[in-house]
Amino acid sequence: MDASTTPPPPAASSSRTSPTALRPLRAHIGCLARADGSATFSSGPLEVAASILGPTEVRIRDELTDSATLDIVLHPLSGVAGIPAKSMAASLHTLFASVLLLHHHPRSMIQLVLQTTSSPPAPAITDSAARARNPLLIGPDTPPSPSEKACLINAASLALLDAGIVARGTVAACSCAVLRRDQGTVLRQASGSVLGDAQIRARANEWRTDNGLPHVDDFNDQQDAQQDTIVLLDPTPTELNYALSTHVFAFSFSGFTHDPSTTAQEGSQDGARAGVDAAAAAAADQTTLVSDQIFAESIGIVSLEDRQRAADLCRQAARSTVAFIRGAMAKRVTAQVHAST
Repeated sequence: MDASTTPPPPAASSSRTSPTALRPLRAHIGCLARADGSATFSSGPLEVAASILGPTEVRIRDELTDSATLDIVLHPLSGVAGIPAKSMAASLHTLFASVLLLHHHPRSMIQLVLQTTSSPPAPAITDSAARARNPLLIGPDTPPSPSEKACLINAASLALLDAGIVARGTVAACSCAVLRRDQGTVLRQASGSVLGDAQIRARANEWRTDNGLPHVDDFNDQQDAQQDTIVLLDPTPTELNYALSTHVFAFSFSGFTHDPSTTAQEGSQDGARAGVDAAAAAAADQTTLVSDQIFAESIGIVSLEDRQRAADLCRQAARSTVAFIRGAMAKRVTAQVHAST
């Protein structure tokens, strides 16, 4: 069963010229026959596969008397798992252990295996203005990009839902990058086109001229860079290379909330209809998802204002992602019901 959609704003448009646009999301749930739960999650050219095994038997040395043992294994796109992969697996363990109700399955094991199956290559950047956010490591020690980390979290969330593991909420993640406004605007308006360093510099200075700003010769000027920034959601590898800072946020969505003030006002006007008005108002106002931030990772130099702006934008994008996840699961359940009848 395939579930593909383009989420509502601030989600993706096909042109991807908006800073808050996400790449098109795709999901394939139940793709592995011998797993208790499985899914693939794609964001543009980036794709991650996830599988769940369990609850199942656990070795005595790993057994916990009051909860299930959560084991997370992360495989990179190529090579073997190095220190960055194991570090990311440890972060995912902390993230999902805070959401899953592991005490429902004591003396057992739940194993989550993640594999990146497709990832866009890093661009060849020679300009000193490009700021690689990750250490320049070779082969299996290459750290996953922020966009890949968000995709890993979303794929794991889908696989856990497919396996029926009880949780406090639905987890969704989003990544973003903070760039100089001139560079970020030019890169996003290029809409995925491959631009050389000289082209990016020339277009950035053209943008500054159109907006009444002087040309900049040194794009590494930190003082000027912090004065005017832009947050780009779901950044591409090129945007990540020019980023001042990168961020990944994950949220747990557990339900809806409503404002009871309207209900109280209407109920006071007509006591006989207070109960009916309360139910109607509650149903009408239940449009805001309740979310808790459960994961945050920031790399680079960033101001408190930019970090808060990044978190708010990622929260809005995660709402559209969780809507996509729930829509994909609804199609999965419908297909299973039709297959059994």
